[in-house]
Amino acid sequence: MTKPATIKDQTSSGGVMFRQSETGTEIALVSLREGSIWCLPKGVIDKNEDDRSTALREVKEETGLIGEIIDE
Repeated sequence: MTKPATIKDQTSSGGVMFRQSETGTEIALVSLREGSIWCLPKGVIDKNEDDRSTALREVKEETGLIGEIIDE
């Protein structure tokens, strides 16, 4: 039986998608395991992709929302 490959270093990128509303700040979260886990959208940086592009892509893929980076 072959051993699985060992990951030595892996970097992910993501973001906090938010908007201001009349009642306060709304934040988009990602639901996992039928709502038992909530987290921010993030994912692994693909080959030939920078962290900013990954953050925008992951937020769009996981929330369906399109945003802009305002700060790191």
